[in-house]
Amino acid sequence: MEKLIILVVTFCAFSAKSQTSVYHPFPDSGAVWNFQRYYCFGGDESYSITILGDTVLKNRIYHKLSTPYVNVISSSSPCTPKRTGYLGAICEDTLAKQVYYFSPTDSSEQLLYNFNLQRGDTVRGFITRLSTLHEDNIVQSIDSILIGDTYRKRWNIVTCWYRPYRYSIIEGIGSTHGLFEHNPGCIADLPYYILTCYSEAGMSLYPSISSNCQLITSLDILPTSQQNITVFPNPSNGSFSVRGEKSIGKVHLVDMLGQTILHTELKNESEIYINNIDAGVYFLTITDKNKLSKCIRIVSCP
Repeated sequence: MEKLIILVVTFCAFSAKSQTSVYHPFPDSGAVWNFQRYYCFGGDESYSITILGDTVLKNRIYHKLSTPYVNVISSSSPCTPKRTGYLGAICEDTLAKQVYYFSPTDSSEQLLYNFNLQRGDTVRGFITRLSTLHEDNIVQSIDSILIGDTYRKRWNIVTCWYRPYRYSIIEGIGSTHGLFEHNPGCIADLPYYILTCYSEAGMSLYPSISSNCQLITSLDILPTSQQNITVFPNPSNGSFSVRGEKSIGKVHLVDMLGQTILHTELKNESEIYINNIDAGVYFLTITDKNKLSKCIRIVSCP
């Protein structure tokens, strides 16, 4: 009987922590979104988006968004680099659970996120307006994800039947495919993005509280030990090796739905092999002892 009571108490405590009935609105200050951008013919960039004060647009208060710096990791591409400076502004209707975006190139606001979607619903609004068909963006499933010490709802979106990756929309954070970037749907050879981390008031919340999600303002964001980390072969037939000249640190591999494939810690010149994983795109986040992170895209084509 005593064991049963303990079990019930434990279950109730977990249920209270993991419930998602409480809506988590977008931040109005102190937030940092870090992204990595992969674009045509080998381009690779990392950058931050942060809230930079308020402004009034069409008689409504909006929060201004800005990118202070773009770290060009690989420039072997003729495509336009990500721009810095003012990126537009967002405003949220918390009662309707909807976020609106005022782009610098538009004269009116557009729906950015609708956090009322159900499984099977079509995602509509600014982030899908480049898709060939709205049906390219369907809510495949809805689950929850631990953000800090609370659980938030997550909508997993299927974009196109032949694409190897997916993206998700997280309550109070936004899309894992760029905060307001257009999802390409079934259009080939367009850039795609990965949300590497998110923080509020200097505290890292995504993908975990253990990472250091600092604002990218210069090339010094990554230490030398991180810059020399290599993953090979890449693309691969399902087996990867990770090496670094110095201590590597914690390694976290996820798929395009954010599901953890591997979480471990590597030492000096360590190697790790992952066999028999499905074909697709995966993201390897490596965090060193100073809690600085680097994200590497891995392609598996068994």
